[in-house]
Amino acid sequence: MSEDVQKLHEELHREFEALKAKLAEAEAEKAKAVDERESAETKAAIAKIDDRMTEIEVKLERVAKLDAQRGEQDPAEPTETEKRAKAFFEFVRHGKQVLSMEQKALIENTAGEILVPEELESAIRRAPEGTFPLRSLIRVLPTASNRIRNRAIDEVSVGWGALETGTVVTESTPVPTEAFIYVEDLNGLAKVGKDELADSDFGLSAYLADSFGRAVRTTEETGFIAGTGHANEQPKGMLDGATLTRVSAAGPGALVAEDVLDLIYSVDEAFARSGTLLINRSTELALRKLKDTQGQFLWQPSLQVGAPASFNGVPVVTQGDVPAIPASGTAGDVAIFGDLARLYRVYDRTGITIQRLDELYAESGLVGFLLHFRVGGGIWDATAAKVLNVPAI
Repeated sequence: MSEDVQKLHEELHREFEALKAKLAEAEAEKAKAVDERESAETKAAIAKIDDRMTEIEVKLERVAKLDAQRGEQDPAEPTETEKRAKAFFEFVRHGKQVLSMEQKALIENTAGEILVPEELESAIRRAPEGTFPLRSLIRVLPTASNRIRNRAIDEVSVGWGALETGTVVTESTPVPTEAFIYVEDLNGLAKVGKDELADSDFGLSAYLADSFGRAVRTTEETGFIAGTGHANEQPKGMLDGATLTRVSAAGPGALVAEDVLDLIYSVDEAFARSGTLLINRSTELALRKLKDTQGQFLWQPSLQVGAPASFNGVPVVTQGDVPAIPASGTAGDVAIFGDLARLYRVYDRTGITIQRLDELYAESGLVGFLLHFRVGGGIWDATAAKVLNVPAI
């Protein structure tokens, strides 16, 4: 029974008791043959209570129906999810040794690591974007597998002309290819003071979500840009190897407007329409200074909150792991442009786990929490984007 229903029942009971009292008063008035004025007042009071009871009954029926639709449970009977969350935070605050009955609600994997409750896992994955833009630009999917197969096939060629006129059919020999995106292991470490853990007012859930979210996001974004692949237990980064086509800038050590325009217009129109320019913040500064032949700045600041600025009409997003413009005499990649959601895929393996480290930081009055997070990333369609490369000479 919900709290609202309980309150309405109590109110209805009070009104019923008041009605009984007024009815008894009316009977007494009749027995004593009181004057007509007093009997009229009592009748009016009885009618008012009766109307109020009808109103409460209607409200009670409506609230009870809403409760039934929500499938609301008795607050005295917590759900399994609530039991798990309570047990988890008891474990985080005090360790396993004090859990008693709540320990049954904890879920461990085969390595003895505690599974993070679904609500906290979702909060970690929703860590504030801030300087972590990639997850909002690329495609992120859940997986229960350790690797995901990416099958592709060459495009088919076609040509104009009717067969009956002797037109030679345009032939193509599609070549299937196969690659894999592997799910890798990622660990994050948060350290909390023992005093804070003992403080019931300390926002433990928010702290863990923020600390772990930032630790994971910082490392994974580096992997999505510069990761060197499964052989090194890392995601396959966008800039790793020669998977993406490079467009060469005109000269070393600097960019001119034509370099960026060449990159943008080198990408297939289908991907350029939904393309984003991904650059380092220092490269952004260089682009902000570039002008067209009329002396007009090609950079346009955003006029809408949350929307990116643009360069020649193309959205620009900064990401710290994209390399800055190298000094003259050194070659380097400096920008990625294309449909990043088509270019790259990230796979989150469900089931984040945590270990409590009681002894390692004990001398400092801290307790460590080691997060185990599984995520994979790799190129999905290499034709969807290209890279601007500054030459050495």
